[in-house]
Amino acid sequence: MSWPKHLEVDKRIVVLLSASTYESFPKALREAVSNAYDADATRVDIHLDLDRDVLTIVDNGSGITPDEFEFYLRIAAHPRGRQRRSALRRTRIGQFGIGFLSVFPFCQSLQVESTVSNSALVFRATIPAKEFTTEPETPKDVAAIDVDGLEYTDEKAVERHYTRITLSGLTYLIRRYFETPSVTGAGDANSVRSWGGMDRLRWELGETLPVAFPKDSALGSALGYPASPLAVFLNDEQVFRNDYCDEVLEFREDVAGSVGFKYAIGTPWKAVHPYEARGLKIRLHGVGVGARTNFDLQIAGRTFSRLHWLTGEIEVTQGLDESLALDRDSFTATESYDEFRDFFRRRLRRIAYDIEEIDVGRRSIHKLAISGDVPPGSRLEQIQQHAADLREHGFRVDVLKDARPSKPAALVDLSRRVVTIRPKHPVFAESITVGGRSYPVRYREWDYTGDKYPACRLAEDGTIEINTLYPPFQTSRLSEVLRKVQLVLLFAEAKAGTKDELYGLVQQGLLEEFGGTLRENT
Repeated sequence: MSWPKHLEVDKRIVVLLSASTYESFPKALREAVSNAYDADATRVDIHLDLDRDVLTIVDNGSGITPDEFEFYLRIAAHPRGRQRRSALRRTRIGQFGIGFLSVFPFCQSLQVESTVSNSALVFRATIPAKEFTTEPETPKDVAAIDVDGLEYTDEKAVERHYTRITLSGLTYLIRRYFETPSVTGAGDANSVRSWGGMDRLRWELGETLPVAFPKDSALGSALGYPASPLAVFLNDEQVFRNDYCDEVLEFREDVAGSVGFKYAIGTPWKAVHPYEARGLKIRLHGVGVGARTNFDLQIAGRTFSRLHWLTGEIEVTQGLDESLALDRDSFTATESYDEFRDFFRRRLRRIAYDIEEIDVGRRSIHKLAISGDVPPGSRLEQIQQHAADLREHGFRVDVLKDARPSKPAALVDLSRRVVTIRPKHPVFAESITVGGRSYPVRYREWDYTGDKYPACRLAEDGTIEINTLYPPFQTSRLSEVLRKVQLVLLFAEAKAGTKDELYGLVQQGLLEEFGGTLRENT
């Protein structure tokens, strides 16, 4: 095979390159690793040595021959004789034949070495990447730039197949990526932008590459894909998909128009951090497309207070190939994509409602289950009502007989979807103390507008009945104080014979109940 060879660049690719489409370092690595995935590689090792200005990408894929390499130099051509699916039944990712071109802006020189199975032939080609990415003083025909190479035989290579890409003389684009990030505000600490370069790169690769989930991943357990994952190692540490989900709220396979997909949506039951992990990651043939998205749900009318608690993944199994933009980082507006988007806006809207209602119920039960001021009404009855609401969201309600003070009166277990209630717990033995005497409390409802005692009354059995409909009691922060004031009035009225006596008893009662508190606050 004759050397040197020459790169034949399609005009579309010249436009892409000149527009710095691959200026993003992680995106360039995505393209290079995608080629390895298409070649049925099961492992890719990426080694970056900034001190030596060298980056290597080695995969154990099927490799390529010198003839195939020459064909690859015809950028944007489709490889001859290659089917849409690989031997491992992978749907091929590479669509435009520009995977190795993506790394050109990041190095002065690019070397490609490869061999195929059952062959002792190894070739090594060197591409002067700098000459393709810098603006020369005089116009240059890129097809005239030599791609030097050599071929040799190695009997040990017969049992091996691999491709090694070596970037030498790393450019300022990589240096800039690994510069210490500047944190401009307190919120930036929750963004991957505040991370160190290597951690940030590993995270971004986990977002885009067709790699597996971590072993104990909630999303991975639900989705169970990919069937043929790629093990990628960055400086000897394995890269996994990013999963910030503690519980999967919904997962299934479905179709929207002509687009088939499976998805899992979940939450850590708090705001998702980093910010970039919020929303749904769309993957086409296992490769991440663009940033995570909530499909503009936050600007489609109602504001959802827990939308930033949601995270998850969508794996497109059919359709949307034609909607994929040339930079492979977004989808163009098509009828298929619009149907797909509308489907997930509806699902996210429903789940955002659900998670908000669940969290409100959980917080309310927690507040009611501890001592302190609460909205008017029986603690137990209110807890039971919130528990009934949570039952509508798939929770089980367990009512226990023990009344041990060391145990919580009520508890919501989000992971198990269980509400536990102990009706005999001391916190539910409600009473109120007025004038140094404790009275049992019973909550009732009656028309406060025409009753002599609109707020409180003393029943024949000695129980204080409190009207939960009385408006001042609706403010939980003041209800306890207002109830005591009403009871002072009630008892003073029962003892007083004259208006003056009534006034004196009210003043005396208020001082007895609140004088100490007032003095302490003064």
